[in-house]
Amino acid sequence: MNSFTMKQLWLFIGASALILLTSKAACDKGNRHKASRQYEGTWQYIGRSGGIAGFRFKVDTSARLFLQLEDSTYVRLSGSNKQCGTYRVVSESSRAIIKGPYLAFDHATSGSALRLRNDTLILTQPFADGMSGWYIKRDTLLRPCLKTSKK
Repeated sequence: MNSFTMKQLWLFIGASALILLTSKAACDKGNRHKASRQYEGTWQYIGRSGGIAGFRFKVDTSARLFLQLEDSTYVRLSGSNKQCGTYRVVSESSRAIIKGPYLAFDHATSGSALRLRNDTLILTQPFADGMSGWYIKRDTLLRPCLKTSKK
C-alpha cells in the first residue's frame, strides 16, 4: 500500500469510530430517559425498613407524605409543606454501596437507590445501614409549585 491509501484507511477508521461512539451515546441517552419514565407518577409514603437495626417493614400511617415525579421535576408534599425541584435518574451514586439506579434530587451528586416492586417504589439511602422508604403508587395529582418570575 502506498502512503496515500494508508491515510485514507486511517481516516475511514477514525470516521467510523466517531460515528459509532456518537450513535452509542444517543442510544444510551434514549434508554436512560425511557428507564426513568417508569418511576414517574405520584407515590404515597407507607413505611420504612432497614437501618442499623435491620428491621423489616414498619408501617407509618402518621406520615402524610407524597412524592410526585414527572418530566424531571418533583413535588414533595409533607403535611402542608411543599417542596419542588428537579430530579434525575443516574446509573450510580458517588457514595454507592448498593447497585444503582439512583434517584438524585436537584444538583446532588448522590441519591437514593431505586427499586420498583409492582406498584411499590423503594428508595434506599446509599450506604450499608441505610433506611429504605416505601411508597405506593397513587392516582392523585399534586399541584406543581408556582414559578416566580424574576424582575
